[in-house]
Amino acid sequence: MRSKFYIVFLLALLLSSCNLVSKEVITWMDTDVSVDYPTKVHLLEEDAIKITLPIDFERYSLYDSQRRLDSAATKKHHKAKVARINAQMKMEGNLYLYFDSLNNSSYIINSLSTVPFMIKFDNTVAKMVF
Repeated sequence: MRSKFYIVFLLALLLSSCNLVSKEVITWMDTDVSVDYPTKVHLLEEDAIKITLPIDFERYSLYDSQRRLDSAATKKHHKAKVARINAQMKMEGNLYLYFDSLNNSSYIINSLSTVPFMIKFDNTVAKMVF
């Protein structure tokens, strides 16, 4: 009899705690509070594009980023990151490398040239013409 009471009590406790957590999650998601992080505008010179990144990101040359990878990554990660950067260099467009030394995060931008296209409407059907 006691064991049934404990099982029912634990089940009720578990269900009430799950209900409480779900209410907290819902109220957390309904808030309209936004956090403003300090940002900095960077100019991608070759493409005349301005981007906004967190203030800690600095632009690196390919040489500097390779040196950074040599000192910060394990051998396995180093090979993977170098292969990724080399693959992106082979793509069309310009490659821009940004690095945040505070949390070791990188931001790689590969800009592509625009493709002119036109939309034709034939009998209410849109077709893209390149």
